[in-house]
Amino acid sequence: MLLGKVTVEHVPIVICIKVAHDNKHILVVGLTEEYYQVIVMLDWTSQKMLCMRQMLHSLPFKIKDIEFVPGSSRDFVTCGI
Repeated sequence: MLLGKVTVEHVPIVICIKVAHDNKHILVVGLTEEYYQVIVMLDWTSQKMLCMRQMLHSLPFKIKDIEFVPGSSRDFVTCGI
């Protein structure tokens, strides 16, 4: 069963995916080809990337989990080492 498909260019490794309470926004934590960790926020309905943050001076796999703030579709927190 295929629910949908989104391609995030230059992020071949996905570590974590979270969906907001509105079922419209998605957070993706992943790694680039150079093993830089990135956080990407996507609009699921329009298939557009809203923002992308690349951690250039960080260890890969530093962010272990990500979660939307309750009641928000734009604010989120991360957890890691």
